[in-house]
Amino acid sequence: MGYISECAFLLAINDKLADELERYELWISGEGYGSIKKNIDKCFDTFTENESYLEWHSDWVKWYGSYPEVAWLERFMDWLDSKELEDYYQFLRIGERFEDVDNRGGLCVYHIRRSFEPC
Repeated sequence: MGYISECAFLLAINDKLADELERYELWISGEGYGSIKKNIDKCFDTFTENESYLEWHSDWVKWYGSYPEVAWLERFMDWLDSKELEDYYQFLRIGERFEDVDNRGGLCVYHIRRSFEPC
Protein backbone atom coordinates (compact mmCIF):
# COMPACT_ATOMS: atom_id res chain seq x y z
CA MET A 1 0.00 0.00 0.00
CA GLY A 2 2.87 2.45 0.36
CA TYR A 3 4.67 4.05 3.23
CA ILE A 4 3.18 7.53 3.41
CA SER A 5 -0.11 8.44 1.77
CA GLU A 6 -2.39 11.38 1.16
CA CYS A 7 -5.97 10.34 1.96
CA ALA A 8 -9.47 11.76 1.85
CA PHE A 9 -12.82 10.33 2.92
CA LEU A 10 -16.11 12.00 2.03
CA LEU A 11 -19.68 11.22 3.07
CA ALA A 12 -22.67 12.76 1.29
CA ILE A 13 -25.24 14.52 3.42
CA ASN A 14 -28.35 12.50 2.64
CA ASP A 15 -31.42 11.30 4.57
CA LYS A 16 -31.12 7.68 3.39
CA LEU A 17 -27.48 7.53 4.46
CA ALA A 18 -28.28 9.24 7.77
CA ASP A 19 -30.96 6.63 8.56
CA GLU A 20 -28.59 3.75 7.80
CA LEU A 21 -25.76 5.35 9.77
CA GLU A 22 -28.02 5.77 12.77
CA ARG A 23 -28.81 2.03 12.69
CA TYR A 24 -25.10 1.23 12.22
CA GLU A 25 -24.19 3.56 15.08
CA LEU A 26 -26.47 1.71 17.48
CA TRP A 27 -25.24 -1.66 16.25
CA ILE A 28 -21.50 -0.95 16.61
CA SER A 29 -21.49 1.03 19.83
CA GLY A 30 -24.84 1.50 21.47
CA GLU A 31 -23.67 5.10 22.06
CA GLY A 32 -25.83 6.83 19.47
CA TYR A 33 -24.70 9.48 16.99
CA GLY A 34 -21.09 10.53 17.14
CA SER A 35 -18.95 7.44 17.43
CA ILE A 36 -18.75 7.00 13.64
CA LYS A 37 -17.32 10.52 13.30
CA LYS A 38 -14.96 9.93 16.23
CA ASN A 39 -13.64 6.76 14.58
CA ILE A 40 -13.18 8.48 11.22
CA ASP A 41 -11.50 11.46 12.94
CA LYS A 42 -8.79 9.09 14.23
CA CYS A 43 -7.63 8.45 10.64
CA PHE A 44 -7.36 12.03 9.40
CA ASP A 45 -5.88 15.42 10.31
CA THR A 46 -8.64 17.75 9.11
CA PHE A 47 -12.42 17.77 8.92
CA THR A 48 -14.64 20.13 6.92
CA GLU A 49 -18.28 20.13 5.92
CA ASN A 50 -20.55 21.97 3.56
CA GLU A 51 -24.19 21.58 2.51
CA SER A 52 -23.42 18.54 0.33
CA TYR A 53 -20.83 16.40 2.13
CA LEU A 54 -18.51 15.85 5.08
CA GLU A 55 -14.79 15.63 4.25
CA TRP A 56 -11.83 14.26 6.18
CA HIS A 57 -8.29 14.70 4.81
CA SER A 58 -4.65 13.97 5.63
CA ASP A 59 -1.65 15.02 3.57
CA TRP A 60 0.76 12.68 5.32
CA VAL A 61 -0.42 9.45 6.95
CA LYS A 62 0.82 5.89 7.32
CA TRP A 63 -2.07 3.89 5.85
CA TYR A 64 -1.77 0.23 6.81
CA GLY A 65 -4.67 -2.20 7.22
CA SER A 66 -3.03 -3.54 10.37
CA TYR A 67 -3.59 -0.20 12.14
CA PRO A 68 -6.87 -0.43 14.13
CA GLU A 69 -8.28 2.90 12.93
CA VAL A 70 -7.51 2.06 9.28
CA ALA A 71 -9.00 -1.43 9.65
CA TRP A 72 -12.13 0.14 11.18
CA LEU A 73 -12.56 2.56 8.25
CA GLU A 74 -12.03 -0.24 5.71
CA ARG A 75 -14.69 -2.36 7.47
CA PHE A 76 -16.99 0.67 7.52
CA MET A 77 -16.57 1.13 3.75
CA ASP A 78 -17.25 -2.60 3.27
CA TRP A 79 -20.44 -2.16 5.30
CA LEU A 80 -21.49 0.85 3.18
CA ASP A 81 -20.93 -1.26 0.05
CA SER A 82 -22.93 -4.17 1.50
CA LYS A 83 -25.88 -1.82 2.14
CA GLU A 84 -25.65 -0.47 -1.44
CA LEU A 85 -24.60 2.94 -0.11
CA GLU A 86 -21.45 3.22 -2.22
CA ASP A 87 -22.88 6.26 -4.05
CA TYR A 88 -22.79 8.21 -0.78
CA TYR A 89 -19.07 8.05 -0.04
CA GLN A 90 -15.67 8.47 -1.66
CA PHE A 91 -12.31 7.33 -0.34
CA LEU A 92 -9.09 8.34 -2.08
CA ARG A 93 -5.54 7.39 -1.20
CA ILE A 94 -2.35 8.37 -3.02
CA GLY A 95 0.74 6.45 -1.95
CA GLU A 96 4.38 7.16 -2.64
CA ARG A 97 4.64 5.09 -5.81
CA PHE A 98 2.85 6.13 -8.99
CA GLU A 99 0.64 3.01 -9.15
CA ASP A 100 -0.13 3.08 -5.41
CA VAL A 101 -3.62 4.64 -5.44
CA ASP A 102 -7.09 3.72 -4.18
CA ASN A 103 -10.44 5.21 -5.13
CA ARG A 104 -13.52 3.65 -3.52
CA GLY A 105 -17.17 4.59 -3.51
CA GLY A 106 -19.45 6.14 -6.08
CA LEU A 107 -19.53 9.72 -4.83
CA CYS A 108 -17.40 11.82 -7.18
CA VAL A 109 -16.01 14.92 -5.53
CA TYR A 110 -12.37 14.40 -6.56
CA HIS A 111 -10.42 12.64 -9.30
CA ILE A 112 -6.93 11.32 -8.63
CA ARG A 113 -4.19 12.92 -10.70
CA ARG A 114 -1.42 12.37 -8.17
CA SER A 115 -3.26 15.11 -6.30
CA PHE A 116 -6.94 15.65 -5.54
CA GLU A 117 -8.81 17.81 -8.00
CA PRO A 118 -12.49 18.83 -8.07
CA CYS A 119 -14.73 16.84 -10.44
